[in-house]
Amino acid sequence: MSKESTQTATQSGARSARGARARAGLKAAALVVLEREGYHKMRIADVTREAGVAQGLFYHYFKDLKSLTLEVLTDFALAYNDPQEIEKDVPRGDWYARIYAHNLVVVKSYAKRPGIMRCLLQLADEEPEFSGMLRETYRNQLMWLVDLMPKLFPDVRFRKNQALMVVYSLAGIGEGLLREYFVNESKTLRAANLSVEAFAELLHARARRDWGYAADESLNNDDLIAERYRGIRPAFGYPACPDHLPKRTLFQLLDAPEVGIELTETCAMTPAASVSGLYFAHPDARYFTVGRLGRDQIEDYAGRTGLTTEEAERWLASNLGY
Repeated sequence: MSKESTQTATQSGARSARGARARAGLKAAALVVLEREGYHKMRIADVTREAGVAQGLFYHYFKDLKSLTLEVLTDFALAYNDPQEIEKDVPRGDWYARIYAHNLVVVKSYAKRPGIMRCLLQLADEEPEFSGMLRETYRNQLMWLVDLMPKLFPDVRFRKNQALMVVYSLAGIGEGLLREYFVNESKTLRAANLSVEAFAELLHARARRDWGYAADESLNNDDLIAERYRGIRPAFGYPACPDHLPKRTLFQLLDAPEVGIELTETCAMTPAASVSGLYFAHPDARYFTVGRLGRDQIEDYAGRTGLTTEEAERWLASNLGY
């Protein structure tokens, strides 16, 4: 490559990098102005002033204010739509923590950006394509639970459309509370002075009551943190049931691959954000830890599960007491 073409490529790359930074700066400024002024009051001059650039520069990167607004709000709506990212710190098998993690993301969005959340609704009323994107994103966030409902509650014999109605109803209740608290600033709700974490706990408690799982539940914050609500959720591979192998039976019963969840040779679940376990609703159900196991216990367990003693020792190696 000649010296001239190298210099041209370098200069072009520098211009592209500068352009990308300038464009990102305008989008960041628009997010600030949308939060402060609202969708209908925002002007191009407000955005360029916030970004610290000349007003004429705006049209180098955006056709008009509407195209900028659509791009900024679409990015915002899609930024928190990755289950693996949301659940990256959630212990496998902990359904409480999984629900709480998703609730916390939504609550934080409302708490940090109430103006943006209002703008999303306003733009959706005017732009059918944007409205469709929001609905599809919202639907995707709920469908994992819709797909599992018939298998979590087999006695109810949910059809998929019925499960969809239940999940949407519960989600709608939570969404309504969030809008009233953070966007509309309801004096009645604001009197509770809830933190983001407390609001996420409130949504989970509401779900338990609406499902009839704990209709008379009355717990304080310390009780919730200590998970003193009714029922337990032990997971295979955890202290109460350290053997991972029963996952294979569970996955056969649930036909888990139908919802895209499978097991590796070592019984790890894929995708990585997947969880499985057992729900026990009895009020006297308590967590416990399996202690050290003797050889006679391993041999008995192997005989009852169809394993060889060596296989049972391998799967329960961390619990061997000999």
